[in-house]
Amino acid sequence: LVEVRLLSGETKWILIHLEIQNQWIKDFAERMFVYFYRIRDKYNRRVVSLAVLGDDNPEWLPKSFEEDTLGCKVEFSYPMIKLDGFLQNLTPLAESNNPVACLILAHLLAMQTTSKPVQRQRGKLRVVRLLYERGVDSQVLRRLYRVIDWLLELPPDLELSFREELRKIEEIHKMPYITSVERLAREEGLEQGLEEGREKGRQEGRQEGRQEGRQE
Repeated sequence: LVEVRLLSGETKWILIHLEIQNQWIKDFAERMFVYFYRIRDKYNRRVVSLAVLGDDNPEWLPKSFEEDTLGCKVEFSYPMIKLDGFLQNLTPLAESNNPVACLILAHLLAMQTTSKPVQRQRGKLRVVRLLYERGVDSQVLRRLYRVIDWLLELPPDLELSFREELRKIEEIHKMPYITSVERLAREEGLEQGLEEGREKGRQEGRQEGRQEGRQE
């Protein structure tokens, strides 16, 4: 729900309905229409439906929904953007001061580097470096990084070398905001805890076995 000022100077409250879709689905446009009228009916306010498509099919462009039954006709269209349109030129994303541009860049790099872990590591470092250079607020940076880390997941060996490079970036900018180091540390701690638990269970099992042997 956002407050906007129209060109006429009038102030209005409108509802923003945003759909982010990364895979082709048959009835996407119809779903957009259904969500639009359900939101409109429930809240009785103006609704703006927007679609962001992150798939890799350039021919899939669901911009509108139309239905005509015995002269009863529905025509519903909505603003839509395909993220793969940025693939022709990634420079605007890399130069943008909008932190969300880094998320889009990470998404596109993930699409481009499937089965290319070395290129993915380079791309991940590039995106994270851009965030640090922009001086993004620490809390915002952490939230963005969680998504980037998930989009550009690396195999363990490359993740370790990425971690070292990330330390260097943090030292240069004197901003130890994030790091997959924190995530890996938690994972390593969890794995250590699980292993300690398994070992404790084995020891208890052996002790119980010895006690039963003595009773016999």
